Amino acid sequence: MTRRQRNIGMVDAEGAPTGVARTESDLSTDVTLDQWLGELSACEQTPTEAFHGGLAIYQTPDLLRLFALPVSAACQQLRDSLHAIENGGVFLPGSVTVIEAELLKHLHSRLKQISERTLALEMQVAALRGELQGDSPAARFDSFTARLQCPQAVRSILHEYPILAQQALYCINQWVRSSLEFMRHLAADWRLLQETFGFANEVGDLVELKGDAGDRHSDGKAVIILRFATGFRLVYKPRSLAVDQRFQELLGWCNARGASPRLRTLRVVDQGDHGWVEFVEARSCRSLREIRRFYQRQGLYLSLLYVLQATDFHFENLIAAGEHPVLVDLETLFHERLPGTVSSPAIRGMSNSVVSIGILPRVSYYEGFDKGVDFSGLGALTGQEIEVPTYEFQASGTDEMRLIRVEMHTLAGKHRPTLAGADVTPADFRGELIGGFTRMYRLLRRHRADLAAEDGPLAAFADVETRFIARATQIYGLLLEQSFHPDFLRSRAARSAWFDQLWSQANDAAGLRPLIAAERAELERNDIPLFHLRPGSRDLWSSSGQRFANYFPRTPLETVCERVAALGPQDFARQRWLLCAAVAKLEPTAPALPQRPITNFKLLQCATTNPEAFALGERLCKLAWQNDDEAGWLAIRQSGHGWFVDAVGLEEGGLIEIARYLANLDQRTQASRYVDLVTKTLRGINLLLLDEVKDHGSSLPARVATLARSLDGYGDAKLAVESSRLTRLLGGVGRLLSPNPAVA
Repeated sequence: MTRRQRNIGMVDAEGAPTGVARTESDLSTDVTLDQWLGELSACEQTPTEAFHGGLAIYQTPDLLRLFALPVSAACQQLRDSLHAIENGGVFLPGSVTVIEAELLKHLHSRLKQISERTLALEMQVAALRGELQGDSPAARFDSFTARLQCPQAVRSILHEYPILAQQALYCINQWVRSSLEFMRHLAADWRLLQETFGFANEVGDLVELKGDAGDRHSDGKAVIILRFATGFRLVYKPRSLAVDQRFQELLGWCNARGASPRLRTLRVVDQGDHGWVEFVEARSCRSLREIRRFYQRQGLYLSLLYVLQATDFHFENLIAAGEHPVLVDLETLFHERLPGTVSSPAIRGMSNSVVSIGILPRVSYYEGFDKGVDFSGLGALTGQEIEVPTYEFQASGTDEMRLIRVEMHTLAGKHRPTLAGADVTPADFRGELIGGFTRMYRLLRRHRADLAAEDGPLAAFADVETRFIARATQIYGLLLEQSFHPDFLRSRAARSAWFDQLWSQANDAAGLRPLIAAERAELERNDIPLFHLRPGSRDLWSSSGQRFANYFPRTPLETVCERVAALGPQDFARQRWLLCAAVAKLEPTAPALPQRPITNFKLLQCATTNPEAFALGERLCKLAWQNDDEAGWLAIRQSGHGWFVDAVGLEEGGLIEIARYLANLDQRTQASRYVDLVTKTLRGINLLLLDEVKDHGSSLPARVATLARSLDGYGDAKLAVESSRLTRLLGGVGRLLSPNPAVA
């Protein structure tokens, strides 16, 4: 390898040096695209040394030979830096050669994602032109990869796809920086890690670095799982783990106040900009008693996470370690709603409920597809079909390699307990789950003054960083994956236009608008966009440090403290109902769906002496979700997708019948107990009437008219306003549903 080749480095979006601050010991440098092209020109004079030597040393796989020069240069920078660490007297737990090879796997995977489709297209074009040599598809593939060792061929591809060159250099540059940062952290923290996790040098050398344990954020950084020769494993996270530490302290606080069964705490090292946490091994339970305790603890966690306003605890963030369910990603505590979204009280209530945590069964449906998928920590099953189009290469390693659509299924998780290696049915332990939820709810309510005190465990979270999920990570992932289509790698304008889809959701979610520039910038640098909040602040931050002042109407800590203050019989009844409704989906045999919607509802007679009528009225009142203007309910509903929890609407037996029932009950008893609730329900009906009228058929006008008649002479001035509005809307409903609007 020439001295000149060894010195080449990376490029930014404009083909200029990135300007990232370096320490004196950092041997990595940046390079522009012009420098890469200059190296190609130099290699035309000495191709064997430049290409074949680099390929032999760094084993660049087939199609990735296009990037042989910058990859070999990056590897040399990494190796020089690792030797510099060693020469400085700092201990590295393993061979530099092994460490480099493990880290290089991460780079190859990322470069493959970026370039494979484009290079497959170029190979097909070359085959059609008769430019490939060989008597078999595999031989012609080898002929094409051999061309990638020719500087002229590389130059031609980079000229055709300048954004491919730019993105590849981004990727390589990020890899060098993140790899060196990781190794420096490991070397600097080694003694502390030995003390915290209780191991000495007997763990052996580092033999594996698994870098696909999460998404890449903040300049290409990702979680890394380290495995040593003895089998000992450790988890590195390139972010502050202060929130993880505070959560372990909160678990200890709950245990000290009688949480039963006791909750397991993890050993965590927080170093400010990075941290380390013990690796949690999935283990089977040895007895039915351990299974029961597992689900009891699951219930405890549900209650605690509900109070902490947590979300995103899907099956990949939960590990069944024997009788202990262990949460392994705590970034999304104190999560806030996206500002600027409008929804009914019932929908808002569900999004802020125990259901929104992600642990309870909840089927997600991709837009335009019928088959839902349950990713929840409690209900996710292996082998669920995911209908979103998924493609992979067929006949790889030949000139016939093509992208084909394949069926995609959910992979096996480690989130559900097993008994002696055999699966168990979660529905059999719903009593343990509900019991655990109830016990922790009562514990938190009993100690809520201490919990929310200025020096209490919640206040300790005020300044930690937690993650704000502005959009589903899957949306970012699909946008990024498709942005590497060859059509988007020919010009910056084409790829930028692809990311304009970020605006499509902004009409219904005003809170997204100020974030789009930051989202776009991170996607253009191959990162999944990431935003942070601090529970004690109303501000939001991007991963690059951009601050969105007063983004939230209140601080997340205030929201959580209000939730703690609201713990009580009514809130518990609603949360328990949602818990039971969600767990019902775990039944191995679901009730058969009727062929037609049920329409023969019968109103319960509101006789003044009927105790069932009073009980139903009180039940409806207790389960109502309401704000100052509107009220609504959640119910288990049936559709073509099956059974699911959703807001009650204008369907038969919905809001119209609820309002009519409560009004009739008040009129029969002359108590006027439900006037305010009926008024708010009417307001919700009026808001829905014109939006959803065509979805509910010709029976709607008669049902609305019956409700209007039942309100005659009932209620106060506020109710009279809504009743009058309902009557006016009734005429509009009739005209909309009439087959001949001109005579309606």
